Amino acid sequence: MHDASKPINILSEGGSENKGVFLEWVNRMTAPPLITKITSNTPDFLFSNNMSESTHSIYKTEFMKTKFSLNIKQHLNDLDTFMIYYNDQRYPCEHYGLNPIEVLQGETPNKFRFREQIKNARTERIEVNKAFNQCPILCI
Repeated sequence: MHDASKPINILSEGGSENKGVFLEWVNRMTAPPLITKITSNTPDFLFSNNMSESTHSIYKTEFMKTKFSLNIKQHLNDLDTFMIYYNDQRYPCEHYGLNPIEVLQGETPNKFRFREQIKNARTERIEVNKAFNQCPILCI
């Protein structure tokens, strides 16, 4: 029995954790108060938590890997270190070799930045591969 006097709004970004049994439970609710499921990043709710979820995923998978914080003090230290990693040491693909701080300071990402280096590395790799065991295969 529900005794709340106001409607309940359940906000979701539509992720897999909000499907299945959870939605079945919400759909079975027929008694007051009215339950409304709102999906984020839609006309009903323009905001999204995608950026925070993405950052948390980077924290868990790239930064912490298989480690975990043993206590609050260590966790706060890990978060401080993560901020340095995220802003100064991590090079997201969309920045083409620049870290976020460099972009914030005005550097413009250039997808052709490493074009010559990649071309030279390819040529060198082909030569090394040809020379390996006097390989007779012609690489173009």
